[in-house]
Amino acid sequence: MLDQATLKAKLRELDGQPAPEEAEIYLLSMLAHIGTADPELRDELIYETFARWIGEGVFGAATLRHILSTALDADHLFLQLGARASDSVFTRAFSVLLVPLIIHYHQAHPFLNAEDLRHVQTSLHRYLAKENDLRGYVDGKGWAHAVAHAADALDALAGCEALGRDDILELLDLIHAKVAEVRVVYMHGEDERLSYPVVTVLKRNLLSDEDLLGWLKTFETLTQEVGSLGLPEGYRGFINLKHYLRTLYFSALQAGGMLPQRDLMLHEIERLLDAFADL
Repeated sequence: MLDQATLKAKLRELDGQPAPEEAEIYLLSMLAHIGTADPELRDELIYETFARWIGEGVFGAATLRHILSTALDADHLFLQLGARASDSVFTRAFSVLLVPLIIHYHQAHPFLNAEDLRHVQTSLHRYLAKENDLRGYVDGKGWAHAVAHAADALDALAGCEALGRDDILELLDLIHAKVAEVRVVYMHGEDERLSYPVVTVLKRNLLSDEDLLGWLKTFETLTQEVGSLGLPEGYRGFINLKHYLRTLYFSALQAGGMLPQRDLMLHEIERLLDAFADL
C-alpha cells in the first residue's frame, strides 16, 4: 500500500491522463487515505480520480462492488460516527460521496440488484441519522460537507427503479428530519443539495398526491416542534426549515414540466411559507 506522499505524487502524475492498466493497484491506497486531512489529496486527487475512472468504466462489476462495500463499512462510512469536530468526518463524508458515483454508473450499466440497493439505502439512513459533524468547510482542511455529500447519495438512490413507494417515503422522512437541524444554521448549500432527491422522486411520478401533501404537511409539525425549543435552538431549526422550503420551491419551479405534481407542490409550499410569515 502506498503512503500518502507517494500516492499524492502518483495521482498528480495521472491527473488528466488515461487510466493506467494497473489502475486497480491504486484502489487500496485510495480507499485507505480517502479521509486524509490533506484537502488536495482527498478532494482533488483521490475523489476526482475515483469519479473519472468509475465514470469511464475502468473498473469491472466485481471491483465496483468492492469499492461500494468498503465505502459502507465500519472503517469508512461508520468510522467514529457520532463524533464532532473530528478529522474522522473526512473519511465518512468522502466515503459516502463514492456512493453516487457507483449508483450513477449502475443506472447506465446495471450490475447491482434490488437487495444491494436496499443495503445502500439502509446504510445511508443509519449514517445520516447519526452524523453529528455538520461542518461545511474546515479552515486548512477543506470541505467536510457530510450532509451535502449524503444528500448526493440519496439523490442517486432516489432515481433507482428498484426503490418503490415505501422506500421513497422512508427516504423523504429522513430528509425532513435532517432539514430540521437545530444545532447549526446550514450555510454551505446543504438546503439545495437536500432538495435534489425530492425533485428526483417527483420526476419518477411514483407518489400519489396524498403522499406528497402528507409529506409536505409534516413541515408544519416540525416547525411547531423546533419552535417549542426556544432560543437559540428553535430559531436555528426554524431558519433551516424556511430556507429549505424556499429552496425546494425554486428547485421544483426550475424543473418545470418534468414534475407532474409541480403545481400541487408549489401551491402547498406557498401556503406553508405564508403560515411561517405569521410566526
